[in-house]
Amino acid sequence: MVRQLVWVLIFVLFFSFFPVFPEVRGELAHSPAPMYRFNPSHSGQAGFRGPLHPEIKWSFRTDYRISGSVSLGPDGTIYLGSGDRHLYALNPDGGLKWSHDFLYGGAVDSTPAVSETSTVYVGSGHLFFAVDSEGKEIWYFPTFVSSILSSPVIGQDGTVYFGGANGKFYALSGDLRKTLWTFTASGPILSSPAQDQWGNFYFGSEDGYLYSLTPSGNLRWKFKSEGGIESSPVLDSMGNVYFGSKDFSLYSLDPSGNLRFSFRTEGSIISTPAISSDGKVFFGSRDGRLYALSTETGTKLWTFKTEYPIDSSPTVDPSGHLYFGGLDKFFYCLDSQGQQVWRLKFPNGFSRSSAVIDQHGRILVGCDDGSLYCIGSSGEEPETPTSPTSTPTPTTPPFSILLTPPQVDLYPGSTKIVVVNIHPLDTALVSGNLEVFATPGLSVFLSPSEFQLSGQDLQAVLNISVPPGFPSGTYSLELRAIADSFEAKVNLLVLVKTPVFPDVPSDYWAFPAVGLLTERGVVNGYPDGTFKPENPVSRAEFSKMILLSFNLEPVQTSGQTFPDVPPGHWAHKFVEAAVAYGLVQGYPDGTFRPEGKVTLAEAITLIVRAKRWTLEAPVSVFLKEGNLLQPLQPTDWFFLYAGAAFANGLLKVDDPNLTEKVSGGCAVSFNQPASRAQIAVLLSRVLP
Repeated sequence: MVRQLVWVLIFVLFFSFFPVFPEVRGELAHSPAPMYRFNPSHSGQAGFRGPLHPEIKWSFRTDYRISGSVSLGPDGTIYLGSGDRHLYALNPDGGLKWSHDFLYGGAVDSTPAVSETSTVYVGSGHLFFAVDSEGKEIWYFPTFVSSILSSPVIGQDGTVYFGGANGKFYALSGDLRKTLWTFTASGPILSSPAQDQWGNFYFGSEDGYLYSLTPSGNLRWKFKSEGGIESSPVLDSMGNVYFGSKDFSLYSLDPSGNLRFSFRTEGSIISTPAISSDGKVFFGSRDGRLYALSTETGTKLWTFKTEYPIDSSPTVDPSGHLYFGGLDKFFYCLDSQGQQVWRLKFPNGFSRSSAVIDQHGRILVGCDDGSLYCIGSSGEEPETPTSPTSTPTPTTPPFSILLTPPQVDLYPGSTKIVVVNIHPLDTALVSGNLEVFATPGLSVFLSPSEFQLSGQDLQAVLNISVPPGFPSGTYSLELRAIADSFEAKVNLLVLVKTPVFPDVPSDYWAFPAVGLLTERGVVNGYPDGTFKPENPVSRAEFSKMILLSFNLEPVQTSGQTFPDVPPGHWAHKFVEAAVAYGLVQGYPDGTFRPEGKVTLAEAITLIVRAKRWTLEAPVSVFLKEGNLLQPLQPTDWFFLYAGAAFANGLLKVDDPNLTEKVSGGCAVSFNQPASRAQIAVLLSRVLP
């Protein structure tokens, strides 16, 4: 008896000092919307009908824009993330249940996923969190990247899946303490993964590929589009996949990854499609239209036009009605034929958040003004006073703004150009000003700053620079066009990326180029995680790099041009392709010398050939051999290629680390092996 009491005392003391972690296991919650787009297939199909005669029932205010959608717990709790770094839990009447501030996280821009035990999973900045039903952190998982925009999926065994901006797709245990497996894509994963009934995964990446993985994380297949993929994939009942791309097209693939059809719009597609039970697929485009296509043929059935880009994802209810918010500050309801049923005016637009319909037929949607709105039927008693009304405001601007691209990804020390298109909605003469508001530290220059419209589109150029050492993260830049009492706004997302390699910091001279070529899959690091920028590049390696840079397909052939590059050589298909495209030639003895170090002269020669530039004589260019300088001579085999390189900006007179200013011109070490950093900079200047 005494021994038993002693063991009981030990047990009590042990758990007094070591707390029991809450239960986090469990499959996806049984609720109308436990995750992004209602279910693992991302169908966008709500289980309940929305209101026919709408009014705002209540609103809940946060301190920043709401980009994600809400999720509903098994007890009806509403879970919502905000750019103010908080996760909110609301009662069904809109009252605050609890909020959690991710002090060491960041903006919560994705949609939470809720398990049957009311464990909530969501990304905040570079950290992925598990939070219990009372708002207490269970654990967090660091991804070491600037932001997590991918909304998670919970598997039947409680495994949690999501993508990171570092290009990794994660499978974590329900308590986040164990990484079960990862898969690495070639670009950031911003879309939410879809999962089919067999457990296979589908997700897009900014590298332009739509990936399909097995339940254990092995690659099944991948499909290449011509632009980044931020739109999340959708699966129909037959396992066919639908997704949009920033190349302006919507794609449909069969379960094996073969193209069924593609449909091109006039703008990038960030919107996640929705599938109706009667064989239609709906999606928005940055050309300002909502499209309806046949899921069988991809034929356009109808379009609905707004005056601003549509980035949010439509929701379809059992009656076939569609619900979506636009950047024009309206929230729309359309019937199955694309006719407007109603619309509500709001204080700001809807950039990402898509509508959720709960079991009471109420629409829950987040707005760029930082508020969550509950839209119900006007036949019911409103629960709280509201500020928006269903009366449209007649004073809409007589012009619209479109940015190309709508999002820019930069590394510290790099610059990008965004085209601003101002589109008049009538032929009246309109004069106004352009203003840009950016995060302090970002360098922005807008030209021109004034505009005058008379029925014709006007274009301006926005130059964005990120200084070296600028912290990584997602920043929002606002552009305004103001004319008299009219004002049109549009937001540009600026994703400042984290350095990929420890030996290529953000202040390294070739940092932007290395980052760009790494994103494109042209260059890779070494197994130890470094890039080794000063290492030379072999002739075989450069043959592969230039083909990848210009999107030229390698050649699958058993033929052999050079005796030292047989069919079994790793670079055989790349060297043969470079020969076929007229880029490379062998040495007089007939060999290629694949392990020889490519010189700067050889590198510029291949690039000039790939670009098909006109050959010309260089002016005031000297050949540097050690400490000796001599003018470049027509007898130098690369003489005309050097001239073409300077004439087209591949090489520049003032070009540190590539050329050297000397009296009377500039000197170049053409015959010296080119470093990996030099090759990265040269190729970055000619990427298509």
